[in-house]
Amino acid sequence: MTKQRKRARNATPPNSNVGGDGVISSSCDICDHVVNVGCFLQCSTCSGVFHPLCVNMNNDVFHVLQPILANINWVCPPCISSIREKRKLVDDQIQSLSTALHKLEADHLSLVQKVDDIATATPSAATVIQSNGSAFHTVNTADTATRDQLMDQMRRKRNIIISGLPESQQMSDVESLQSLCENNLNYKPWFDESQCQRVGKSSPRLLRVTLASEHAAAELLFAAKTRLSRSDNSSLRNIYFNPDLNPAEAKKAYLLRKERRERRQGTADNATGNSALNPSAQPFATTSGGPTGSD
Repeated sequence: MTKQRKRARNATPPNSNVGGDGVISSSCDICDHVVNVGCFLQCSTCSGVFHPLCVNMNNDVFHVLQPILANINWVCPPCISSIREKRKLVDDQIQSLSTALHKLEADHLSLVQKVDDIATATPSAATVIQSNGSAFHTVNTADTATRDQLMDQMRRKRNIIISGLPESQQMSDVESLQSLCENNLNYKPWFDESQCQRVGKSSPRLLRVTLASEHAAAELLFAAKTRLSRSDNSSLRNIYFNPDLNPAEAKKAYLLRKERRERRQGTADNATGNSALNPSAQPFATTSGGPTGSD
């Protein structure tokens, strides 16, 4: 007898068909033997009945559970497996929809860029020069340069530059990056393999990745900043995610880093000088085990 037919037969509560010998007219969905009054479990999802031992429940556990069965929703193992499979299917569908959404964002941004490129190709400001009865249109170069700069900034905001990510012959850069993000950043961004490119001459080379949107790039940068630096894996702490800066921004960031290093070095030098001028403090610092200076 199939499970569907058993469930249809068991749709009526078992205790409504009790015979004089204490046996009800329903059988266990697993062993197909009849169940006795007060010695069965009924699934709140499929209404099937089961012997406790048939669902791997010993008698001691059943006797503890029996008084509260009427007040709880017990679910049989087959229904639990079915619910788990359906949940996995829903999760896969949600992930598929998320991937499709990221692709739509990328396609939308691509269309916006094409429209901007068309607008850029059409002179918005022109100076008409009359020479021998002919009209010459010259594009305002300042406006063109500003527009190009804005377009470059928009493109770079979707980019991330990754340093320290090993180059592998066994898997592609996209697969390596996806594995890193899912396993260590608890984040699953969408990557277009054609927008993932190694640049520079360092070893390993820098990896430039273009994401679907500026928001997606910002989320990935935040996840990397908050998780990689706290990792117990030393190799992961040597991987850095940075925004894609233009030459002027990169130079400014370099000068700021240099200034911070010099300031820290100056603080360390001052601490060392103070220790040399005050020899009495040196034995105390040494014997106490504390630091003699700060970084």
